[in-house]
Amino acid sequence: MNTKKPTHIHVRRVHTGGGNATPTTVTTFEALRAAAQGSAPPVIIVSGTIRTTDGGGSAMRVSSNKTILGANKSATLYGGIAMSGVS
Repeated sequence: MNTKKPTHIHVRRVHTGGGNATPTTVTTFEALRAAAQGSAPPVIIVSGTIRTTDGGGSAMRVSSNKTILGANKSATLYGGIAMSGVS
């Protein structure tokens, strides 16, 4: 069994999120959810540790046209994000 944590995830698709939008830094689940599920195409920067399962125990949905980045190497998302039919 592989117990190593992934350091990054890369999906090979055309990405349309964020563009040249002013980055939004989030430090809480509530702020991340608001940015990730809104209709705007933001660049979301995660700072610190955010547990995406705080919203009900399952992966947090992400809307189309989002770019999510870590602020630094200690930025962490615990839980998961769900992307289905989005770009």
